[in-house]
Amino acid sequence: MLVRDGRAVGCDCVAFMVHVVYKGRALPLAWLVHQRKKEHFPEEMHVALVESVQALMPLGVSVVLPGDGEAALA
Repeated sequence: MLVRDGRAVGCDCVAFMVHVVYKGRALPLAWLVHQRKKEHFPEEMHVALVESVQALMPLGVSVVLPGDGEAALA
């Protein structure tokens, strides 16, 4: 399973990350860092992060990425 996380890092920066869950631990797999306040991440950041993770996955692998309530469906 993969999980997403956003957190403040450094001076006025945020990291938006995807972790792989392994034996009860979240291990960082990919991340984007931007200088901005911590708030909801825009759709473009979600798409960019998922695309970067998709490039790491072998063909045919089934991936679960639970939602976290940041994006509302239109």
